[in-house]
Amino acid sequence: MVRRLVTVPNIGPVTPLSFVATLDRVERFRGPHPASAYLGLVPGERSSGEQQHRCPNTKRGNSRPRWLLVEATWGMFPTRIPTPQRCAPGPPGSPCDEGDGSPR
Repeated sequence: MVRRLVTVPNIGPVTPLSFVATLDRVERFRGPHPASAYLGLVPGERSSGEQQHRCPNTKRGNSRPRWLLVEATWGMFPTRIPTPQRCAPGPPGSPCDEGDGSPR
């Protein structure tokens, strides 16, 4: 299982090892939802009568694998620093009429 998880982009060896060590035997869970609940990755709920209130994640169990999974997920999103837009000199009154390529 660790070998498979290491093939995921932005996942090193520590995240799968922690994940597998925390879950122990994966076969003991009936599906992904009980495993997610064991890791504390499911939303909490506070219900009273007919009212249901969804809460943030339950954060039950070991916090280290949860943190590693969240960090690995953030690594999947590209981060780019926006570059200032350059524009060609235009006619007088246009946003780039100064001729140096920088917007006004």
